Amino acid sequence: MALTKLDICNNTLDLIGQGSHIDDLTENSKEADLFRRNFDATVRRCLAKYDFNFARKDEVITSDNLLTNVVSLPWTYTYSLPTDCLRVLYICDLDSDSRVETIRREKERFNFRQISGSTKLVTDKKAPFIIEYIANIEDVSLFSDVFTEALEYLLGARIASALIHGTTGLQIASSLLQQGSILLHNASCIDAQQGADSIQPLETPSIISARN
Repeated sequence: MALTKLDICNNTLDLIGQGSHIDDLTENSKEADLFRRNFDATVRRCLAKYDFNFARKDEVITSDNLLTNVVSLPWTYTYSLPTDCLRVLYICDLDSDSRVETIRREKERFNFRQISGSTKLVTDKKAPFIIEYIANIEDVSLFSDVFTEALEYLLGARIASALIHGTTGLQIASSLLQQGSILLHNASCIDAQQGADSIQPLETPSIISARN
């Protein structure tokens, strides 16, 4: 059974080690207030660091995304991005097979601009085309187990010093941060092993060909 947001928060409190728990994220307590202020931001930072499969999304960029009367030299076109987009991985033609590594090697060039307070995609590619991107996932039931474990440690590192004042709180926060960073990296390595058949090169690697 997938953990809820409340479960993750209480697991985090267990890691901090004060024996406290919350019954609801909306309750009037210091712990709940800290989670309300830090949970989503911590998730966002974790997702921004690695390309987790559960956060990958595909989106068709059409002419509706095109911004007119915008100059983004030296790029030809400027497009709006999905509101949940954290980072674009690559863009490709609609008829391209996005499952194979050749698309990533031969991806279209693109960059970004800050326009009217939000990030826009700039490219010489004319719509329509596909983008694959890392999304800001808010549904915790989609998180992998290994990602969730890392999140609990990193969330604990974020709030420990606010719950436990002085040197002890700082030491706990530092320890949780160190362990959480290791767990997040390991989670990304495990995640990268998923779907390995989709990134096999179409040609025989030169190192293998040389042995024949």
